[in-house]
Parts: sequence; structure tokens; C-alpha cells
Amino acid sequence: MANTATIVGLQWGDEGKGKIIDALAAQAKMVVRFQGGGNAGHTVVVEGVKHVFHLVPTGILYPGVQCVIGNGAVVDLLALQAEIDGIRAQGISLEGLKISDKAHVVFPYHQALDEAREKLRQGKQKIGTTKRGIGPCYADKAARTGIRVADLYRPERFADRLRRALDEKNAVLHHLFGAPPLEFEPIHAAYLAAAEALEPYVTDCSTLVLDALDEGQEILFEGAQGVMLDIDHGTYPYVTSSNASTAGVAVGAGVPPAAVQQVLGIAKAYTTRV
Repeated sequence: MANTATIVGLQWGDEGKGKIIDALAAQAKMVVRFQGGGNAGHTVVVEGVKHVFHLVPTGILYPGVQCVIGNGAVVDLLALQAEIDGIRAQGISLEGLKISDKAHVVFPYHQALDEAREKLRQGKQKIGTTKRGIGPCYADKAARTGIRVADLYRPERFADRLRRALDEKNAVLHHLFGAPPLEFEPIHAAYLAAAEALEPYVTDCSTLVLDALDEGQEILFEGAQGVMLDIDHGTYPYVTSSNASTAGVAVGAGVPPAAVQQVLGIAKAYTTRV
């Protein structure tokens, strides 16, 4: 493996990237997720124990490897907390986990909109979304109305942005889809609690990765999904909501495009679509 390498799927996901990343992670000092959200599922079996990682980088199985969730990912804090609790219950150290303060947060209203829109689609119009709110969260990011991880540590700002978001989303859910509105207090309380639990892992990951580059550390950039699901270069509109190709590394991890020295594309002998 070169000093910096990127692993991407060459098809529609489910190519076995997690196993390849696991094989290479032992050689790395840092593994970085640069896009996607909890809709990924990287499966690794170690000594007969099955591990499925949705957002936590696969390198977490190796002590001493820093595992970064980059700014290009979108994070459901409640789901991430549950994933972390599950990993910790298996006796795996999470000391090396880092979460970008610039990553956008997935909320229940994103999931509600995801499900409502998919129900409205008929037949071949269905996107096949996982209904985890990934697409609506990225849409809010592009619309500059999203809430980032860092916002949760500024209570007044978070409360204000969440109220405004709920006002808008509830109007859409009620009037367009006939769905029930979501309440502010339960969401506000749950996400503040999750943010408090995850605070030790939250940092400026762009600086962290750039410092590792300057030091010549071995870095593995972990892609989710596959290039045929890339929002720009995939089979649009039946794609994911982020750049799942190598193009996503620079913006999703906060590094120069030239930082990637090696690209490993993973394919399987038969094609499936997830």
C-alpha cells in the first residue's frame, strides 16, 4: 500500500470493500470515511466474530489506528452512539475514533421525508432509498439550512436552527404528504444527550488529516457504496446522494486532490445492485 490510498467500489456497492479495507488497515496509521452515512454496511469477520460497520471506519479493529469520520459524511448521532455502544460491548477500544465537527447531522425529519417521498413514488420511479435520511440531509447541506455537529455544542444556536428546521419540515410533511408533525422537545433532548456522549470524539478532522499527511503517515480513505452510485457519475437518478468515487476524497476529508497516491477499485465477478 502507498502512503495514501483510497478504496472505492467499482459497481453499485456490496463489492466486499470492508474486507479489503480490513486487510489493509493494519498497515495504516489512519482510516478516513469521506462520504455517505449510516446507509453503508462494511462486514468483517475476525476470529469467528462478525462485525458490521455502518459509519465507524473499519480500521477501529486495529489498536493504534486513528479512525476518522470526515466532514463529507452525514451523521445520525443516535445511530452512531448505538453503533459505538455495540463496538464497545465487544471489548474493542474506541480511543482512536474521531468525528468531524463539520459533518452534517441526520435528524428524524430527514428520515420522515425520505420515507414519505419514497412512498409517493410508483413502480420504476422508486429510488430504492434506505430511508435513513441520508439524501434529505445532503439536500439541507446544499441548501445551507443543515445543522452540523459543531452546532450542537452551541445550545442557543442549535435550538434556534432546530426549531426553524422543524417548522419547515413539518409544514412539508403535513401539507404535502399528510404525515404527522414531529415534536421539538424529544428530538432536542435526545440529540443534546447524544452530542454530550460523543463530545470526546469530536474535533477538527481536516487539520488532523492534514497533519498526518505532513508527517508522512499511512492513510487509507474508505469509500462507501460504489462509483455507479455516485451522484454525478452514477446511474442518476438511481444513485446515492454523495460522491462515492475518488472525487469525493478531497472535499469529504479536507485534503488536496493530489494527496491520494493510490486508488484501489473493488469489483466482484457478478453484479448486484443495493
